[in-house]
Amino acid sequence: MGHRSSSRLQKKQADIIVICSLISFLLNTLVQIILPALQIIKLPYIGQLLSLIMLLGVDYAIIKYQFMSIPTSLITNELFNELSGLTFLVNAQGFIMKSNKQVDPLLGYTEEEVIGCHISSIMKHKDIDKVLDECELINERLRFQDSEVRYFYSF
Repeated sequence: MGHRSSSRLQKKQADIIVICSLISFLLNTLVQIILPALQIIKLPYIGQLLSLIMLLGVDYAIIKYQFMSIPTSLITNELFNELSGLTFLVNAQGFIMKSNKQVDPLLGYTEEEVIGCHISSIMKHKDIDKVLDECELINERLRFQDSEVRYFYSF
């Protein structure tokens, strides 16, 4: 990261954090070591207050440039894969777009085998067709790793 990065955004973040840290360090060195050594002025220890400059720089980098932010698609994928129950992500027509890792131990299928199959071919439930019909009526849309999902239903 930092200056070796090819991203302008990361370079700006690194610049802000380094500059604010240097200002904080240099001011603290001046107030606590240099001025008392030259017997110019002796101030109380304010190193903690001067470290706020560095913290404000990090805060600015977080807010302005989303420093240390985690993409929502990464979080959603991790949560989806860690669900202990059998979970499918289906489109409005009922075709499976994604499944979690419980498909193999519970059903004996790999994720690749179920993707593209219709949900009714994997799971038999009397309300599946009703739920799929209701999907057309729902206007709310969720984003899940570049896939549009109109309905989440648990049996």
